[in-house]
Amino acid sequence: MLTKPALASAALSAQLLWATALIAAAPPPIDDYINFETPSVHALALSADGRQLALAHTADSSVYLFAINKDGELGDGRRVPVGWEPTSVRFWGERLWVVNHLSSSLNEISPQGGVLRTIAIGQRPWDLLPTSSKRACVTLDLYNELACFDADRPLAVDRQSLPIGSPRGLALWSKRLLISNFHSGNTSTVIGGGITDPRRLAFPPNVVNVEDGPHDGRNPPPNAGEGFQPPLADDLPEPPPVGLIVRKDHQGRWLDDSDTDWTRWVSGEQATESGRIPGWDLVDHDVLLVNTDSSEEWNGLGGHLSTVMAIASSADRFALAGLQARNEIRFEPNLRGRFVEQRLVLGSAQCRAKRRCTPELKAIVLAPELSEVRALQFGVDAQLYVAARGSNRVGVLDTDGQPIKGKAPLRVAEGPEALALGSDGKQLYVWSRFASKLSRIDLDQWQVAQTLTIYSPEPASIRVGRRWLYDTELGSDNGTQSCAGCHIDGRSDRLAWDLGDPSAVMKTFDQNCVTHTSVPCPDWHPMKGPMRTQSLVDVIGHEPFHWRGDRQGLHDFTRTFSDLHGRAEEPTAAQIDQLSDYLGSLSFPPNPFRELDNG
Repeated sequence: MLTKPALASAALSAQLLWATALIAAAPPPIDDYINFETPSVHALALSADGRQLALAHTADSSVYLFAINKDGELGDGRRVPVGWEPTSVRFWGERLWVVNHLSSSLNEISPQGGVLRTIAIGQRPWDLLPTSSKRACVTLDLYNELACFDADRPLAVDRQSLPIGSPRGLALWSKRLLISNFHSGNTSTVIGGGITDPRRLAFPPNVVNVEDGPHDGRNPPPNAGEGFQPPLADDLPEPPPVGLIVRKDHQGRWLDDSDTDWTRWVSGEQATESGRIPGWDLVDHDVLLVNTDSSEEWNGLGGHLSTVMAIASSADRFALAGLQARNEIRFEPNLRGRFVEQRLVLGSAQCRAKRRCTPELKAIVLAPELSEVRALQFGVDAQLYVAARGSNRVGVLDTDGQPIKGKAPLRVAEGPEALALGSDGKQLYVWSRFASKLSRIDLDQWQVAQTLTIYSPEPASIRVGRRWLYDTELGSDNGTQSCAGCHIDGRSDRLAWDLGDPSAVMKTFDQNCVTHTSVPCPDWHPMKGPMRTQSLVDVIGHEPFHWRGDRQGLHDFTRTFSDLHGRAEEPTAAQIDQLSDYLGSLSFPPNPFRELDNG
């Protein structure tokens, strides 16, 4: 099935590059490169003796092995072709293990760089971590599983279903295996209110409209006293009835954005009126702690992140980083420049033997210079190093998660996505995925001491346009917001948002109108209710956009940068064209029912 010219070209490039075994002898980028935009999870690994650094080059479907001299400097890299979209590398004894996400396989590689064997591990693996000298575990995303196997019996895999929706990163902490939950959720849900004709769609019930409800049946409900903020424009017709986003607070109450309590209709005695049952709830596990001695024992912790992007551990601490969505706040003007928070979560209580591990978590809002953290690394002195992909910086924090005086975040090449600490604790290696550069930071001097440019098959159009999705400094004036805050890795955060605007104007309906009634399709009201974030993969060429089809094309989103992101100036038409070219490169992964060309 995977026979596009780009694949043949990539295979030829791989053979040529492997034959030379030198970075400098790289072929040019591939014009028709297929971009799955798969993020890495643990793209850098240091050998036990500290003399070799392994890099999972996801876009190139390869692993690079770099020699490290006694001063920590990186030597030439040897390229090893592996499976499709490698996302994690880990040294296990003298061997290197590679997780191939799209190939759903593992590669075992010798110290000399030869592939010893390939193992089919299960669907969509993300990360691998040895839990002992003889056993390792792998996260499997498609069916939310943990797969564990012994080194001498890699084909005898034990699989365990996990009570989380998107298992991804792995770490070890005090005899516990930590499993990060990428789409951990933020305990928000939608209660129905937009159905006007139950003959067409009977679920969910219109609980927002009930007269004995918190807002006496007003729909849309007010969000500022008896009115709206921003105020309703004078010439707007009556807003259409819509659903409402509510979110559970720390006391277990389900509140809307005016702090009105909907608990009785969500989880209480009248929950059936919203299509639920009494006692209904949402689980919010940012991280799962599994007993490595008994896989049956697990404990979920969370409530601080809606998307977990990085995980790391030390002897007595662990850390998570990611985003917390603020989707319970209604209307675009109220979310301007603050629709997501960049957070770090620290777990510091130490587990005791034979007792369930229940550490307390501490959440910290990160400085704007550290936006969209994709990698964490503890140092030998208990400091925490942070790679911020959105702001293209590497920072260092103290044990309380606060910036260290005199060590401002360092600017590095675009897209820092992985970190590895040198064996002497004085060097930090950084993989900048978007720029395809590997850097070495001298931690004593706190400066970039070496940078290597690695071959990438991605054409320039991907690199140029990608900035408009991820770069928080380019996307917002406060340096914290970007399109990727919701469209994570070009995909969806799996959340609903109400991005209407009571102060805006009507938009004339200009699409084909097909109904089964005599009522014509109405013009688009700016108060549109909750709508789920859509994926940006494979959207170019399938206009109009949005669930309502009220955006003719990508150029209609220039105001999103100013109205939602908080950017002073809207992007130019040429800059939106750059974004469009990049989005046009995004492709869904292959599957048995669909060819890569949508056949």
